Amino acid sequence: LAAAADAVTESAVSTIDLTALGADADAEDDGTSLTYTVLSVQEQGVGATLLGDVTIVGGDDLQVDTDGDFEYLADGESFVFEVTVQAEDARGATTSDIMTVTINGENDGPVAVDDDRTGASEGSFDNDTPGDDIIFAVADILGNDTDDDTTDVLSLHVNSGTTNAGHNWSVFGGNIVIDTSGMGVGAGLTDFFEYTVTDGPATDTGPVDILFAIPCSQHIKPKKA
Repeated sequence: LAAAADAVTESAVSTIDLTALGADADAEDDGTSLTYTVLSVQEQGVGATLLGDVTIVGGDDLQVDTDGDFEYLADGESFVFEVTVQAEDARGATTSDIMTVTINGENDGPVAVDDDRTGASEGSFDNDTPGDDIIFAVADILGNDTDDDTTDVLSLHVNSGTTNAGHNWSVFGGNIVIDTSGMGVGAGLTDFFEYTVTDGPATDTGPVDILFAIPCSQHIKPKKA
């Protein structure tokens, strides 16, 4: 056998032809007539276990089943391991060598998780001052979103838009600012807008549902008897 190297992807069952590693000096034996056995798996990366996922199938193929264990690898990242393979001919003679296998990461898109927020109609939810904008921190909106690629950094893909009720929103100073001017008593008690999160190559869109609290100055007091 001769040392060899091959590469597979993070989210697939891949097979590697072992017959290409070499042959037997006996004329009647070649790479296809040998019996192959995995002796050991030496992992060079950190974060997942491959033992049991590297097997011989079909007699002369090395099968690597990543089984979703390497989704944490981002595009450009890799996990390297070495497989010691033994070949045996019909007479019982054996030899072994090492195959180096690299699992290459792929970009996994982010997932935008639905958000629920409460703000004050015609005023901030901090002080109910009429005319104030409603402010949500971008970090809070993105805080529950996920991405399998652990090194990816999530951000907003679009920095402005309009809510379902027609209120403009934009990003300023790390906050999502919603202009609620023109909202009257009892108007637009619920609203929502959609935002798009990105990890760079991929995006996902999710809603932010808003429940507006009517400021104290707008509450209708019951008439005295």
